[in-house]
Amino acid sequence: MVESFPANRNSFSPFRSGHIANGANASPSAAAAAAVKGMELLMAKPDLRQQLWRNARQLKSGLKAMGFDQDDSAVPIAAWTLKTGEDMDRIHAELMSRGIAIQRTHYVGTGANGALRAVVFANHKPEQINRMLSELKTLV
Repeated sequence: MVESFPANRNSFSPFRSGHIANGANASPSAAAAAAVKGMELLMAKPDLRQQLWRNARQLKSGLKAMGFDQDDSAVPIAAWTLKTGEDMDRIHAELMSRGIAIQRTHYVGTGANGALRAVVFANHKPEQINRMLSELKTLV
């Protein structure tokens, strides 16, 4: 069933001409299916959300303790920068060689040197997050 809402041609003008849709593609079916499955899991296992938030707090508080600026949100993503891009490249490579996967990224707002980025999941164990933080601490 196709549903509609009242609108005229001008209602869609910001979407068609604005920067929001520039370079964007429709989401692939696999991404939509993954999102639906994620919502099903959250509904069936609400404790996963609480664990995810605990993991996010652990990651961010550990990074704060090392002097990296972090927000206090429950978003399970943390990004931080070092003085030089070379330092971030070195730390990224060293953590990867130790079996710890973080991202070395250059996205809008990170500046010319980019950033390091870590994401935690609900199924990460506190020991895994502590290991990542401990290894990072030895490198900075």
